[in-house]
Formats: sequence, C-alpha cells, structure tokens
Amino acid sequence: ILKAGTHFEAAPCAPRVSTTSPPSSEHHQLLPPSPSTSSKMGMGMGSSAPSREHLRALASVLGIAALSSVCHSVLHHIYLPYARAVQSCETLPSADAVTDVHSPSWSGSLGCADRDRVTRDAQALLNLAQGINLALCCIVLPTFGRLADRVGRWRVIALYWAGTALVCAVNALAPSPSTFLVSRALAGLLGDPHPITHAQIADVCPAETRAACFAIMMVTSMCVSAASGLAANFGIVGAHLYNYSAVWAAAALCACALAACCLWATETRQQAAPPATKRATSGVALPATSHAGLGLAEAL
Repeated sequence: ILKAGTHFEAAPCAPRVSTTSPPSSEHHQLLPPSPSTSSKMGMGMGSSAPSREHLRALASVLGIAALSSVCHSVLHHIYLPYARAVQSCETLPSADAVTDVHSPSWSGSLGCADRDRVTRDAQALLNLAQGINLALCCIVLPTFGRLADRVGRWRVIALYWAGTALVCAVNALAPSPSTFLVSRALAGLLGDPHPITHAQIADVCPAETRAACFAIMMVTSMCVSAASGLAANFGIVGAHLYNYSAVWAAAALCACALAACCLWATETRQQAAPPATKRATSGVALPATSHAGLGLAEAL
C-alpha cells in the first residue's frame, strides 16, 4: 500500500471512556451530621451557640469540681498530722508535754512521748498508705472510665464520693494506724474522679472552646485548693489536735453532699447515635465521642 502511494489520514482519536463509574462525592467529602444526629452525639457537638442546658451543665461541672477541690485539699492536709496522732509506744507523754504544744518534747500523739519515733512512724505509715492507694487506683481507673461511658459520668462520680464518705466515717469512728491504712486502700479502689471530669468538659464544650473551658476549670480548682489548703493549714493543722474525729466527720458530711449534688446534676454524657454502616472507603466521617478513660487528652 505504501509503494502504491495511497494516502491515509488518521482519524481523530476519541477520548478514552472509563469503564468504571466516577467515585461518588459522598466517599470523598465528610458528611456534616444532621441536627438530630448531632444532638445525640453530645452536648458539645451541636450548634456553636450555647444553650441554656449547655450552660447549666457546664456550671454544674465547674461548681462540683470546685467543691471537690475543697474536700480533697482538706483531706490531704490532715493525713500526716492524723497519722502522727494515732501513733503509740511504751512511753506516754507527760502532762506538760501534752499541754505545751511549743515544747521541744511535744510529739503530737497522746500515746507516745518519743518525738522522733512518732515522726518516723507517721511518715512511714503515710508513704505506705499513699503507695497502696495509687497502685490500686491505677488498676481500677480504666474500669471506672468504661463504666462512666456506659452508665453516665455523674453516677460514677457520685459512687466515688459515697465511698469517700464511708472511708471518712470509718476513720472518725475508729482512729488507728491500721484503720488509716485500710481506708487509703479502699479509697484507691474507688478510683479518681478527675479523668471523668475532663471527659465532661469534652462533653459540654464545643471543640473551638474546649481548651478555654478546660483552662477555666483548672484555674478555678487550683485557686480553690490553694485557699482551702491555707485555711486547713492554719485552722486544723495549726491547732495541734490530738483527735481528728470531728474533722473526719465533717469530711464525711462534705462527701455526702457532693454525692447528692452529682446525682442532682444534669448528665453530660448523652446517648450516642447508632454507628453508621461500614463502607469500603475510609472517607466517611464517624461521630466523635468522648471517653472518660481519655478525658485529659480529649479535653486538650
């Protein structure tokens, strides 16, 4: 054909048609949650304008966190003087050493006159009790975080304060080194309400204001703890008490009041929306939820 000089013109190439259908836009764009879905995902996941219920829940979290700081600060200040007051030995203090709290021989205990021994044994008892408390708290804390995700934040915090009231009541009724040791172990089994409180901030605060809400809660708690700690230092520890039963009883009443406030407060953990159907693509947005076990990281 080439020798004959026949000339051929190439026909314009048509664009290649793909045999596969174009990807759906819903696979590559994050779908915004519907109003009904966002209302079920949490109080902080709705519209940016704070509602009255949102402000009420946030006020409950901040208020109860401040009251909790008062109770915790007072308890932490009386642990060492209480552990010193329950010490005993063979040598009893004289009447002058008991009445004169500024005497060099004052030991802080009615059951032992040896000041060095009382101080050493009290510090050893406190360190042992705090070690047991922290070890047990680390073991049970993940379980309490999952429980807070299931039954509600405030119910688990109320359980913590109800148990704290029982622990304080036991120390008020039967003051002794063994009672203090067992009570600190029981307190460790109650967990710690702080991670759950951090998750509550994630529940009630939108993402754009979550860091500010968390900072407000931390600053408020620190200021309240400092003020109540100074008051406990001068009013309780500075009084050089020999019997701390009244202080433990007051702490038990405070813990009972906090438990009641937790049961009255508006629950922040709302029922989550049913999970979406799993698709082959990875671009579908899943509802964001907050977990009590990771409250600090989520609040940040």
